[in-house]
Amino acid sequence: MVKVCEIHEAIKADIVHMHNSLCNHLNAHTKQVEDVLNTTSAILTGNDKLKEATESANTGIKEIISKVSKVTATTDKIVLEMKTYHNALLIKPAQTNKMGVDPKILSDMECKAKQILVDMHSSDGDTLLNKSLTKIIDKANKALTLIEDSTKPTEVKVVAALKTRSKALLLTLNSRNAADWIREMDIKMKFTDTFSKSSHVRQRTYNLILPGIPITFNLDNAVHLQEVEEANGLRVNMIFKARWIKPIGRRRPDRTHTYAILTLFSVDATNGLIRDRIVICGAKVRPKKQKQEPMQCMRCRHWGHLVADCKSDSDVCGRCGDNHRTNSCMNKDKLCCVNCKDSSHPSWSRECPEFNRRCLLSDERNPENTMPFYPTEHDWTLVTRPAKIPLGERFPKRFVVSEAPRPERRQHEATRHASHKGAPKGKQMNLNFTPLGHQKGEGNPPVGSILWMAECDNSMLDYDNTDESNPLAPPGWM
Repeated sequence: MVKVCEIHEAIKADIVHMHNSLCNHLNAHTKQVEDVLNTTSAILTGNDKLKEATESANTGIKEIISKVSKVTATTDKIVLEMKTYHNALLIKPAQTNKMGVDPKILSDMECKAKQILVDMHSSDGDTLLNKSLTKIIDKANKALTLIEDSTKPTEVKVVAALKTRSKALLLTLNSRNAADWIREMDIKMKFTDTFSKSSHVRQRTYNLILPGIPITFNLDNAVHLQEVEEANGLRVNMIFKARWIKPIGRRRPDRTHTYAILTLFSVDATNGLIRDRIVICGAKVRPKKQKQEPMQCMRCRHWGHLVADCKSDSDVCGRCGDNHRTNSCMNKDKLCCVNCKDSSHPSWSRECPEFNRRCLLSDERNPENTMPFYPTEHDWTLVTRPAKIPLGERFPKRFVVSEAPRPERRQHEATRHASHKGAPKGKQMNLNFTPLGHQKGEGNPPVGSILWMAECDNSMLDYDNTDESNPLAPPGWM
């Protein structure tokens, strides 16, 4: 029994010793694991801080690069424009055309430069359009606040909004730089995604009236429009669309050339075509800027409103004046103007006295109509076309002598002069003598006069206001 107890005590002592050794070993290993975990967390924390510092450094580098590029561009501009003091004294100060421009035109230019037009689609856009203008402005400003960009101006804010008939929003920003920043492609996408996913920012367009375009030219063919861009040195896809002024079904059978409207995206390209002409189908034509003219209702044929605002219950024919639609008129020979009650022209005629009177009123309200170009920052686009002198003031009756010989009489006069060549010396006719016509004029200038031909032309366009479509977008946006 004594030996068994001794063996038991020895085994127990060994087990206790082994237990204590294992505990010490586990404690040491646990400390090592904790040290490894602490070291790993410290490394991860350091990596996060390093990543943040790297991103901050990259942002700072981008800003530095942007500022350096601006400084470089400014320096190059200073070097190119630098003049000596002697040359600066010799150069006369340049006069700008803005001094003589109507202040309303300059104000409109500044206002248009701050505006963007946002088209709304689907139910999301309808929901937004049903809200008040204050809520729309607040949502637009929140969308602008969420956009992060290194080139973002100091303050970007929408100050006014307007709902249009074509389910669009006309937003006015606080500065021109803010509007230019939003028009950039990536910023435009970010803004529309936050403001309304079914919306997009529409680009402003400019219209040109093209006279004498061959009817063989296909305005709906994209290849033909690309050929026009190449022939005139325009960028690809600069032309937005083109359309005939008079519908094809209303043309005369023998008509070979007619008027068209060309819509472009660039105001500089549009003014360049007005100045230098445009080449279409191998021929150069002189385009004109489309002016703002009175609105005519396609239902009642009166001026000053559109079909959406018309209070008439029945349609009125623009040709004969009866109560039916113009396209279903059976009285092709009857003419009656609804506005002036004259039977010499239809309601859409550009020779209508009422139309001309309203055009004068429109020119007074829109002084830009007197300018041949779309006004921009370039001085040469700010010129104003002088008012047309009436024919009676240009050729007063009291100064009229007689009419020039008619073309059919020129051969007869030449023959009469030739018959006097064989006359005696004492009775020779004066070869410098030019006979005058037998009929006295009633105030008409010479038929061959360039001014008379220009006045007779009157630049009459083949406008046809029987088109049922109405211009619902603001001026400049199509």
